[in-house]
Amino acid sequence: MKSFERMEQYFSDLRARKEALKRNRVQLQAERQKLDGEFETAFLTESGHEAIQEQMARVDSDLAAIDKKIHILDKAGDNSDILTELAHAVLEEGRRSAARLKTDASKRADDCVRLRDQYIEALADLGKIHRAGSEISYKCGTASQYIPGAKQFIGVPDLWSKVKPDAGLCERKYNQKQF
Repeated sequence: MKSFERMEQYFSDLRARKEALKRNRVQLQAERQKLDGEFETAFLTESGHEAIQEQMARVDSDLAAIDKKIHILDKAGDNSDILTELAHAVLEEGRRSAARLKTDASKRADDCVRLRDQYIEALADLGKIHRAGSEISYKCGTASQYIPGAKQFIGVPDLWSKVKPDAGLCERKYNQKQF
């Protein structure tokens, strides 16, 4: 479903943007720690600590901005208008797809019922042939007893084992994943 792929892409983009912001945050935190050390040294030596303090304020401001952006991205993953719109698109596409599949499944089920009925009729015909062959075999076997040294088998083999339905195979095919 294309709409679901778009929704997954939305989440993927959110995660990528959030990870990039977190990497920037780590870099700024490292810079902030470095500036803390420089500030202490500059303050104790009374030289240039105002400039370092301005840099610290800029880093703190950048960190706050990143935290706010991360918070916005977190909320966007919960219940943003964009996400709601994407979710509605997924549901609508799902309804259309399900209706189409339901129609296809109904047609396929009708085909299966028709084929099953044909199979049952063919089995009945095969059973009649086997019973007629068994009767011929019995009669010929009985008659061959009266011919000295001429015991012969004349008949039709039983093919049930070749054609009997395999319920387990049917169920496995029905449940087999195709994608």
